[in-house]
Amino acid sequence: VRKRALILACREFFEQSAAWRVTIGPKRLVANKKRYYMSPYDAYANVVRVFSVEYKGVPLRPLTRRPAGTEPDAAHPTHYYLESPDEVRLWPQSATTVDAALTFHVALMPKQTVTHLPRIAATHFYDAIYDGAVGRLFSQPAKPYSDPVRAQYHLSRFRAAIGKYAGQAKTNFSGAPTW
Repeated sequence: VRKRALILACREFFEQSAAWRVTIGPKRLVANKKRYYMSPYDAYANVVRVFSVEYKGVPLRPLTRRPAGTEPDAAHPTHYYLESPDEVRLWPQSATTVDAALTFHVALMPKQTVTHLPRIAATHFYDAIYDGAVGRLFSQPAKPYSDPVRAQYHLSRFRAAIGKYAGQAKTNFSGAPTW
């Protein structure tokens, strides 16, 4: 029960804060390939959010959805959009294959079967994840350790930490302005 509460707290923390960030690539741009699936990232994590996509170091412009009309012929893409949180679609599709052309900047979330967390979970986010796990345990009804008052205390600290680290993650923990 404790292990499950810890895993669920970790998943919620990293999903909501997007604080576990990595760069995928450079990857091969394949001619006429429509979709690039980001998950699973590895045996321990899935991609929860895509922040940006680059073609040969130049950021592609994000679109909220597929543009209307027919897709133009192009040597390389200029835009991208997401069909799901971890599925990237390039616009227009490339007519040529280019090695080491695509780079994806993403946030990760541990899988439900996780046995490994990033080092930053223990070095920087330990207190937040602890509050989430303890809050989940204390909020379970009809258990010898149930304590609704302490559960609310820990869960409010957990949610505040998620907000704090989400704000810091938006600047890649550098303190740089986000505009």
